[in-house]
Amino acid sequence: MSDPFVEIVGQDAAVGLLRAALLTPVPAYLFVGPAGAGVRDAAKVFAGELLSAQGTDVERHRRLARAEQHPDLVVIERVGPFITADQARV
Repeated sequence: MSDPFVEIVGQDAAVGLLRAALLTPVPAYLFVGPAGAGVRDAAKVFAGELLSAQGTDVERHRRLARAEQHPDLVVIERVGPFITADQARV
């Protein structure tokens, strides 16, 4: 099984934090960063790893997370300077 984090180039510190977070996951994560930093890609790879932790059909979970199509994945993209209460309730 290949390491999906190799797709995240130039962000070794962030990848280290994401790997550590996989050991003790929490219900939600907020990814922020400047445009072009690969934040969305890192979030999708991380989500794929979280969702594939059950050990069944790992590649399917990874593929669906990367496509933002996994049934257990909710992506909220803010509009303006904040996330609305309705978005947070999802």
